[in-house]
Order: sequence, then C-alpha cells, then structure tokens
Amino acid sequence: MATTKPAAKKSTKKRWRAPRALVRLITAREHGRCIYCRRRGASTLDHVIPRHEKGTNEPNNLVLCCSRCNSVRGACPLKYWVQWCEDLGFGPAHEIALRVATAVATSVDSVKKEKLR
Repeated sequence: MATTKPAAKKSTKKRWRAPRALVRLITAREHGRCIYCRRRGASTLDHVIPRHEKGTNEPNNLVLCCSRCNSVRGACPLKYWVQWCEDLGFGPAHEIALRVATAVATSVDSVKKEKLR
C-alpha cells in the first residue's frame, strides 16, 4: 500500500539565504550527498525543524539535500518525512533519522573549527 505525503504548512517567512561558508561546511560534512536519498551533487540546505515550527538557521538545524527532496519535503515534520523516504525506497526510516541526527550533532563541532565570514 502506497502512502501519501502528509500535507505540509506553507511558510510565510521571508526566504533565507545561507552564507557561502556555511554551505561549504555542510556540503563537506555530508560529502556532497543528499542526507535523505543519498544522491550525489546535492546543493540545497534543508531545515531539520522547519522554520514555521520555530526552527533556526543555525548549523545544528541544517542538512544538505538535493533540490528534489527539499522541494517535496517542504515543511513536513521530520518524523513523517523519514517514513515517506522509506516508502520511496531511500532506506529504512531509522537509518535516515540516524543520518540526520549524526549530521546535526557533528555540525556544532565543525562550525567551531571553521570561522564563518
């Protein structure tokens, strides 16, 4: 049985543009792969906790993802999104959630080492 993606709220906040140094840092941390589907060449940042749910623009709330995953996810809560990713064949939901958790945990240490301009 195919599942349908839960409806996501549309954010009314102004679009945020990440500093280049932050994009480079997170891209290096995740080896240029989408955190969700593992596709190479990912180039967008995704808020783990959506901004409309009081998610921040801090590195520990940002992951690298491909434009497809970012646009499809929208502001869908992570717990529903990883299940949907599993249904699409991206891997077990718990592994996807673990990748996200590991990425945001290492982000804080990585940012301390590299100064953002």
